[in-house]
Amino acid sequence: MSIKKALKKEKFKRKRDIIISIIIMVFMAYFVAVLAENEVLIGFDSYFSFFYVIVIDFLLLINIIRILSEEKISFEVQEEKLKIDGGYLAPSYILPLKKIVYVDVHSISPKEFYVLLVINKIHRKKYKDYNNFFVKRNPHYSSGLEFVKGKYSEEEKFSFIEIKKSGSRKYYLLYVLYKSAHNIVFSKNAIKYIKTFVDEYKL
Repeated sequence: MSIKKALKKEKFKRKRDIIISIIIMVFMAYFVAVLAENEVLIGFDSYFSFFYVIVIDFLLLINIIRILSEEKISFEVQEEKLKIDGGYLAPSYILPLKKIVYVDVHSISPKEFYVLLVINKIHRKKYKDYNNFFVKRNPHYSSGLEFVKGKYSEEEKFSFIEIKKSGSRKYYLLYVLYKSAHNIVFSKNAIKYIKTFVDEYKL
């Protein structure tokens, strides 16, 4: 599937899921209210049914917030900085491009992939350490460790950002990094995704 079609499909799916969630929320509340009003549900059954509806509606509301949060995710390069808006539920980042040393891609399926940014060590909670321990648990990201070990001294430490959400919009993230930052090294897999974006959009 082309990137343009994938983006349209993802946007349609988000809208559809929100509409379905709202319909279920309204229908369940109305249905239980009607049953209670007609005394089909009485006593404990009535209380339990309303409690059940509240729990389900709460979970559906969380799902709607999650979808809206993913819709809000965006990537932008401005003034030599990468700005990542993580939406309502994930952290946002403002990262100098010179801090990014390596970009890798983990292909989950033909339609889904994650992007890993290896960066010079930043001592903040939202930045996790990129080291042997991380790569041992995530061997698909081993090429970045090989790169930093080959280019930098043992004293230099690194962090990482792994971007999982936002679907096919991550193609644009890869492209804008490739276009804007000449110091970044890209894995072979990342280059493959960038090439797909460039070919489709004729850039």
